[in-house]
Amino acid sequence: MFHFLRGQLAMIVAPFVVLDVQGVGYEMQVPLSTFDHLPAIAQNLTLFTHVVVREDAEQIFGFLSIQERDFFRELIKVNGIGPKAALSLLSHLPFDQLVAALSNNHALLTKVPGIGKKTAERLVIEFRDKLDAYLTLQPLQTATPPQAARREALSALLALGYKEAEAQHVLKKVEGEHSAQQYIRMALSFLAK
Repeated sequence: MFHFLRGQLAMIVAPFVVLDVQGVGYEMQVPLSTFDHLPAIAQNLTLFTHVVVREDAEQIFGFLSIQERDFFRELIKVNGIGPKAALSLLSHLPFDQLVAALSNNHALLTKVPGIGKKTAERLVIEFRDKLDAYLTLQPLQTATPPQAARREALSALLALGYKEAEAQHVLKKVEGEHSAQQYIRMALSFLAK
């Protein structure tokens, strides 16, 4: 339906962003890794899209690169992996680690919420011959100020269903200055214990 949308970033409410395209606000779900690379509000942004139209809803998923969008599309082709699970995979593992895990690391894949042992095995089998195209992709560089990154991480944890007190508590355990994605990863590892 849409190959990409280009406009001004109007709003960030993890896991959604709103892109203002000539006065129309498009709400898009994006992987948590994308939040590390978003420009400031009112700045220009292009997101490559995948649109899911169902009887009860229309969803737009946005990605910073065509490769990431295409990888999402490959993930949802796997039986048992829908858009929510594919977005979870892209959000919880850095792209290079996800590609490595799909080569044969079932244990790492099962740490992603919503991915069980059988689904992890199916992913490894389905991606056996598809990974070469993704092995050379480089992860995006981060440039988010620490306080904004912590706020984005809190929003993302709330969107994932954690209670605010629990999310605040676990983020206090994370020491140092990190990107939003790093805060989320560390917080999720604390929560998984």
